[in-house]
Order: sequence, then C-alpha cells, then structure tokens
Amino acid sequence: MALKGYLDHSVSIEVLIDAYQEKRDVELDYVKALTDYQESLLKYDDKLDRVLTQH
Repeated sequence: MALKGYLDHSVSIEVLIDAYQEKRDVELDYVKALTDYQESLLKYDDKLDRVLTQH
C-alpha cells in the first residue's frame, strides 16, 4: 500500500530529463544572448575608440 501511494505521487525519469533539458536549453539561450551582447559592446567600444582618437 505504501509503495502504491509512493508510485502514484512520484515523477517519471522521463519527465525529470525533459525538465532538465528545457532548463538547460533556456540557460544556453541566455548565455548566447549575453555573449552576443558582450560582442556588440566590444564592437561599439572599438568604434568609439576610433572616433575619439580621430579627434
């Protein structure tokens, strides 16, 4: 009886794996967005340096 109650309230390993993979995908998307943002800031900084050194 206790085992049946436990099994009725447990989560399958597939559900856990899917949830982990979704979380991982979101984190990877976030890291990519931050990386893209950092690259654009570096490009902007390079352009700003060129403009400031010309004047």
